[in-house]
Amino acid sequence: MEFRREDVPQREIFERLHDFKPIYKTPSLKVIKEQSARCMDCGIPFCHFGCPLGNRIPEWIDHAYHDDWKKAQKSLEETNNFPELTGWLCPAPCEDSCVLSLIDKPVTIKEIEKTISKYDTLEPRPPKKLTGKTVGIVGSGPAGLAAAQQLRRAGHEVTVFERDDKPGGLIRYGIPDFKMDKALLDKRLKQLKEEGIQFVLNYTADISICDEFDAVVMAAGALQEKGLKVPGRELKGIHLAMEYLKYPNSWAYDKHVIVIGGGDTGADCVGTAIRQGAKSVLQLQYHTAPPLVRDSFLNPWPETLKTLSQAFVYEEGGIRLFSRHTERFIGEKGHVTALELKEGEILPCDLALIATGFSGTDSSGLLEPRRNAFITGDMERGASLIVWAIADGRRVAHNVDRFLMGNTFLPVP
Repeated sequence: MEFRREDVPQREIFERLHDFKPIYKTPSLKVIKEQSARCMDCGIPFCHFGCPLGNRIPEWIDHAYHDDWKKAQKSLEETNNFPELTGWLCPAPCEDSCVLSLIDKPVTIKEIEKTISKYDTLEPRPPKKLTGKTVGIVGSGPAGLAAAQQLRRAGHEVTVFERDDKPGGLIRYGIPDFKMDKALLDKRLKQLKEEGIQFVLNYTADISICDEFDAVVMAAGALQEKGLKVPGRELKGIHLAMEYLKYPNSWAYDKHVIVIGGGDTGADCVGTAIRQGAKSVLQLQYHTAPPLVRDSFLNPWPETLKTLSQAFVYEEGGIRLFSRHTERFIGEKGHVTALELKEGEILPCDLALIATGFSGTDSSGLLEPRRNAFITGDMERGASLIVWAIADGRRVAHNVDRFLMGNTFLPVP
């Protein structure tokens, strides 16, 4: 192998901790071309196995290698509505399935995708012919937006309903800016609006919305947090993770912060609290620490890798403790001051953030069966990855178009 894997450089820790700007630097095109050269153009490309969207990865990597960025971008957008978002936010299960990883480090597929997406001018592509059919979409996260764009390009009148004051769902309100610049989302939303998609904000839909459209897509997400039922939960200073990430302000400044729960949401809380000037940030996870390398028996290739997360927030000062279970919160004058573990430790705590996962949708009233109602994204699947949400949105668009027209030319992942 002529070129070794070269991961994207990060901004210096002392610099990035003082702002919420994205942490990654932009690699040169020379580096991207070298990384593209590492793709072996496999006869059976298992990276397809790892990608829910069915991205034709070797194809657009080859175009990138040959400096044909327009062809690369066209190939990429044929299977992925929002590559600029997945390029920043997807954990890249395709790289876990890369054949090269059997003998070396995998191809930097995610960074190549991100670079290709920069060549998309986001020119609007409104439909040339209208069908006269109307579609309502409840929720403006990645699943709802993908379905909206596909159905609009098929010629339908599409209206997206969002209960918050801006569209974007978890991409806008659940992802810190240091992971992705929201200007990318705003540019994509501008394209959707110019294609003729209507947005209705600050609107909480109910099942009666099905009476107003020929078809309705329910894509309201899975935001019902599991929470934590232990003594002292009623104390002030204890918040659900999404409540904190949506309106973080400066809650953590000069405080001992404890994040309960692992996963991406917990790590996002850790990174946010550090940047807000927390005195200390501790993350508790109830399971044992995963292995440092792939277990070829319990987690064989090409399955998604299940190893210890190397998220950058742990290099910035966040500390993880595994196999820890919360016994109770301790407080004074109605405010939390400490957390007691079942293992016997008592930890100082001025701010507790509960990131124990999601149990399902918090919009259960939208699940009532209706002939013209379709469900998609996290609302159907449960909390999952952005790449699954976009794939689900494209799949439901295919089904809705066929329901409305009797047949469809919209592709499915």
